[in-house]
Amino acid sequence: MDGSWTRFDPRTIGRRFDLPMFFFHGAEDDIAPASQVENYAQWIEAPRKLHVPIAGAGHNIDIRDRRAIDLLVRYVAPLTRS
Repeated sequence: MDGSWTRFDPRTIGRRFDLPMFFFHGAEDDIAPASQVENYAQWIEAPRKLHVPIAGAGHNIDIRDRRAIDLLVRYVAPLTRS
């Protein structure tokens, strides 16, 4: 696979974020390797951040995957309530 997106370095958008950053990531992703995602998640500064690799999942984890839904419900949904 080739294209400008394959050369994208997320560090170019900065290190500091004013919102929570969650990375629910396929551990078997061959497009954005889990080690790179984990390193980026550790590098950024955010009020809250979390990296959770999902075993057996690839780049396009199915949003219907119960594991993905459970992570969204557990970590993201509570932040939407006032």
